[in-house]
Amino acid sequence: MGLVGTYLSPAAVFWLTAALAVPSLLCLLSIRPADLAANVAAAHAQQERKGRGLLDLLRDRGILVFAACCALFTLSNAAMLPLAGTAVTRQSGEEASLIIAASIVVPQLVVVAISPSVGWLAEARGRRLVLMVGFSMLPLRGALLALVEAPVGLIFVQALDGISAATLNVMLPLIAADLTRGSNRFNLCMGLFGLSVGIGGTISTSRRGPWRAGSARAWPSPCWG
Repeated sequence: MGLVGTYLSPAAVFWLTAALAVPSLLCLLSIRPADLAANVAAAHAQQERKGRGLLDLLRDRGILVFAACCALFTLSNAAMLPLAGTAVTRQSGEEASLIIAASIVVPQLVVVAISPSVGWLAEARGRRLVLMVGFSMLPLRGALLALVEAPVGLIFVQALDGISAATLNVMLPLIAADLTRGSNRFNLCMGLFGLSVGIGGTISTSRRGPWRAGSARAWPSPCWG
């Protein structure tokens, strides 16, 4: 996407995004229902909580606490790269698209590399330890972004976002499964967590701080509004 945006046109990035949906659909078509039969049978064997509805989920302390964690995480995380990217765009000129693209791709590569280990660690050492490690990368990344001046440095700092993203991407469905095991409310629980993530991200990006007047580095002010 960075190469396309740099050497073709910014609008071509959107066409490339649409084209990349094709291999994703092919991967989905390769999933066979027979491979999931054992898991479905195990879930049907435990039906004591099958009748849980939306109100029951909203009264579940574990679901509410984790939903709040998801909202607070994205509230702090969503606007971080756009704010840093604005400063990078002002400094990098024509290379800005490539640097921003690398800042998005590098965390995804980290996610691919460590996600299996995150899942293994969650099973071996518990969910809480994994969540604490993943969430702790966010304040560390924010502190480094406030100190790093070189546009290329943004790419390396963004690698920390891959650790947080891998943690949240792996743990979100695992915790939803833990909290709804024995019921048929997994998708509803995932929807609640997704709503929390969306609310946090929406507020975060809409409440970005103003530019600090007279700042030589042109970094945004940490204050809101």
